[in-house]
Amino acid sequence: MNLVTGWWRAVRSNGWHLYGVGLLLTLLLVFVGTQIAVWVGQDVNWYTGFGSWLGAIASVFAAVVALGIATSDRRRADRQRTIDSDERNEALRRQASLVRATATHGDLIKVCNWRSSRIFNIEITNVDIGGSNRLKTIGSIRVRMNDGSDQISWWRTPLETLVLKPNQEAWIAVELAERYRLDTADKVAVRYNDEAGRSWEIDSRGRCHAIHLK
Repeated sequence: MNLVTGWWRAVRSNGWHLYGVGLLLTLLLVFVGTQIAVWVGQDVNWYTGFGSWLGAIASVFAAVVALGIATSDRRRADRQRTIDSDERNEALRRQASLVRATATHGDLIKVCNWRSSRIFNIEITNVDIGGSNRLKTIGSIRVRMNDGSDQISWWRTPLETLVLKPNQEAWIAVELAERYRLDTADKVAVRYNDEAGRSWEIDSRGRCHAIHLK
């Protein structure tokens, strides 16, 4: 049974089942035509009297095969485009997840850019505590280069103009509502744009999804 199933799948994948359908249809028409010829008293050389009819059968067969091939090729091309698109989007998502967000024990959210390119339009979109967003305001922002050296330089910048280069970290001060503490957050979420203008949202649990892809 497995051999038969595998053979049939191979036949279908190559479009040969369409040729079989066309051939069976042709044979059926020939058989019916033969019976009609016998019923109406045609002689055994009925083929000479049905030349145009046989030509029509051949045309039907050719049309069925051509339509089947075109349909099979289009479906194969559609499947390949879908596969290529999915692979491209997954590769982009893996790159986007190299940006990490972490809630610290103070009032700072650390955003690290481990991508090989810059990121822009960074936003803190959610500080989830108990299933609700407890983010109230954004405070000061400090940025440092994490290049592995002992000398670490810090500078301040407004969130609106914040651009993180590769291997840079931003420490973003936040104020939460109703005296909630940042270290009790279930997760924090950050949204940003990459250099191609694609928008992503990542969170401290490692999740990453696209907001807008180009």
